[in-house]
Amino acid sequence: MTILKMKKINEEKLTDNEKRKLRYQTDPVYRQLRIERSREYRRKYCEQVRARDKVRNSKEYRKKQRRASWWKHRDRNLKNDKRRYQQTLEASRAWQRDYYRRNKKENQARGAEYRAKKKKASPKWTNKEELKNLYINCPANYHVDHIIPLTHKDVCGLHVPWNLQYLSSSDNISKGNSFDFTYDNMSWKNKNG
Repeated sequence: MTILKMKKINEEKLTDNEKRKLRYQTDPVYRQLRIERSREYRRKYCEQVRARDKVRNSKEYRKKQRRASWWKHRDRNLKNDKRRYQQTLEASRAWQRDYYRRNKKENQARGAEYRAKKKKASPKWTNKEELKNLYINCPANYHVDHIIPLTHKDVCGLHVPWNLQYLSSSDNISKGNSFDFTYDNMSWKNKNG
């Protein structure tokens, strides 16, 4: 049995709007009358309809409507968001771990850039590609070190390619942020060994 036949059987239980819809679907004369009325209304109020449609089709209006709809169904949306988050959590974490392993050097460069920006040590005119390549081409068991440290009680270096060097892991750790006011900054080696 089709939905239409079921609705005809239960017609007395239908709301007025549902009755109009059912009549529109089943009665061709009524449908034609409604179409004609709609055309006449559009002709008569053409400018007002266009202005209304322009407002309804604007980004701001649609954004406002989406926000209102989200808040209307807030509990359902939050529950769905939480469920979706739980379903994708493990896959997302696995993808992130895999991505980090594949792009370890780039991530180290991005981390260094972030820390330098936080300390306001990375000028806008710095060649980002050159910095990235320095980190990507860093040999195994070596660190990219700032010759003039980014944080020091007497001086603040910049996060720029000419202030970076490759140091072995142990040398970089023992150097810390020491600085002897020379560009080669090697006095820390004499102290430690």
